[in-house]
Amino acid sequence: MAKQSNQKLRLLYINRILHELTDEFHGITLAQLSSELTRYGIYAERKTLYDDIECLRVFGVDVRVKRDSRVRYYLSEHELSLAELQLLCDVTEASVLSKKEKRDLKKRLLAFGGKYAHLQSDLSSKDADDPFEIDAMHNAEIACRAMRANKKISCRCFDWNSQKQRIISGGGKTFVFSPWHADFSKSLLFVGYDEENRLRTIRADRMLDVKILDADRSGDGEFAKAVESGEVARLLNKELPQMMRFRARSDMMNDIVDRFGLGITVISRAEDTIEFSAKVAADQTLFAWLFGQRGRVELISPDSVRKEYYDLLKLAIRSCE
Repeated sequence: MAKQSNQKLRLLYINRILHELTDEFHGITLAQLSSELTRYGIYAERKTLYDDIECLRVFGVDVRVKRDSRVRYYLSEHELSLAELQLLCDVTEASVLSKKEKRDLKKRLLAFGGKYAHLQSDLSSKDADDPFEIDAMHNAEIACRAMRANKKISCRCFDWNSQKQRIISGGGKTFVFSPWHADFSKSLLFVGYDEENRLRTIRADRMLDVKILDADRSGDGEFAKAVESGEVARLLNKELPQMMRFRARSDMMNDIVDRFGLGITVISRAEDTIEFSAKVAADQTLFAWLFGQRGRVELISPDSVRKEYYDLLKLAIRSCE
């Protein structure tokens, strides 16, 4: 048989077809596989496909076979499980990304689960995209590439006023920044040094005209000290974990383990209550969780954290008066 074009790509396309079209409930026959390959201009005989599938197995691709009325091949696992995909889609939906960015990112995530990865995730937003929304992921990608290349970035930064208008910082002046750390836990934040060598943060969703400069980052050696001293954590409003003691109803163990993990230490047990200690940060996440327990969990110590929580509750009550 004469050598045909694209034959060197055959294994790659077979791997793609198996990932896109098969799972443990949906197999593909060799005839169907051959038909799919023709879409890429590749023609293969049955024996050739047998050999190719075996090559994929040797390489580590978990191709399995199901024999009933027909012999079908499928992948038992994809790069991400459906549960992992659902989790990542939910995290994406709760992020600061624009509607369009959320929709596009979830579509790309679902591609890791194949054709049959249908999740409880709305990909067809009926709301019109806001023309003023910032391409935050694009900005974040540029900043991450700058960190990898040890380069500074330039951009303009803005804030929102009460009329929902952008107010460019510094009168529209271009801002030069040396990014050293990315934190996407709450917002798309970058920590680094400005032109005056001050440690600060910038948000990717409040940046315009981001560019990588042909200049090495400043702050080399200083940032490691800032991390060690806790300055970076304070800048990100991240409290360092400390040991705390709690009292709770004994039927709250599921919620307690869900929140703190199995690393807690149960100090004492009574008929209806337990006391336990856990190492946790005294931040808004903890205080929100405590408030949501409606008195079923009580913070016992340290006194400084108890006072901070008490002051927050007083502020909340005052806002309702």
